[in-house]
Amino acid sequence: MPFDPIHLAEKVSRVCSRSTCGSSERMVFDHRDFGSPAPGAYINLAGCCLRCIFCWVPHHALEPHEGVYLTPSEAASLLLHRARRKRSFLLKITGGEPVLPGTCFQHLKAMLEHVEDALKGATVVLETNGMLLGYDFDMCLDLAAFSSLVVRVSFKGCDEEEFSRLTGAKPEFYRLQMEAIANLSDAGVSLRASLVSSFSTPSSIELFRVKLSEVYPEVAKELELEELYLTGELKKRLEERGLKYRSYRASKPSPEWI
Repeated sequence: MPFDPIHLAEKVSRVCSRSTCGSSERMVFDHRDFGSPAPGAYINLAGCCLRCIFCWVPHHALEPHEGVYLTPSEAASLLLHRARRKRSFLLKITGGEPVLPGTCFQHLKAMLEHVEDALKGATVVLETNGMLLGYDFDMCLDLAAFSSLVVRVSFKGCDEEEFSRLTGAKPEFYRLQMEAIANLSDAGVSLRASLVSSFSTPSSIELFRVKLSEVYPEVAKELELEELYLTGELKKRLEERGLKYRSYRASKPSPEWI
C-alpha cells in the first residue's frame, strides 16, 4: 500500500532521535570506524522516510531499533576524526535519510555548526531524498546559513510511476524532489542532483534531463547517474517485486558511497 513519506518521516524521527538534558541525540548506525579506503569522510544517520527496494542500508537503520545515540558534538567529532585520519576536507552526511523533521533536524543543524567551527575550508555534502526539503522551505533557509554545505538531492526514478514503484511512496510525492531543487535554489544553498537510473530507459533518462534543464540548467548539466549494486539479497527482492533493472554495479560500494 503506497504511503505518505512526510507522515512516515515524522514517525521515524521520533524513533531515531531523542532529547536529553537540554540537548538532542540522533541514532548513528556506523559509529565504528572500519578504515574504509574510499575518499572522503562520512557519517551515516539512521532513519528514512522512503522504502527503496534497491537500498543497501540495513532495515534496522531505516526504522532503527539498534545503533548508538550521539549528541551533535559527538556526531561531529566522529565525522571530524574520520576526516583528519584521511587528511580529507571532503565530508559526507548520508544514511538513511539525514533530513528528517523535529529533533532530527535540530540535531543536524547543531552538528553542522560544530563541523564548520572545527574544520575551516571543508566541503560538507549532505545527501537527501529531498522529501522534507521540498515540503518545508524553512528547512532550506536554515541550511543556507552553512557556507560549507552542498546538498545533493537524489531523484528516485524519472517520473511519478517509477518513483512509487521504487520507493513504496504515493506517486504524487515525486514532485517534492523537484520542489526541493526549487527551494534550495531560492534559499541560496549550493546543490547538486543525481538520478537512480538502473530502472529507467535511456529515453526516459534523457526526457528527465531535458525537463530538469528547462528549469535548472546548471543542475541538469552536472546530473549524476546512480547505478544499483547487485547482491544476492537484492536480486531476490527485485525478482519478488517483478522489477527489472537495466544496469548495475557488480561490487558493493563503500559506506561512503553517494
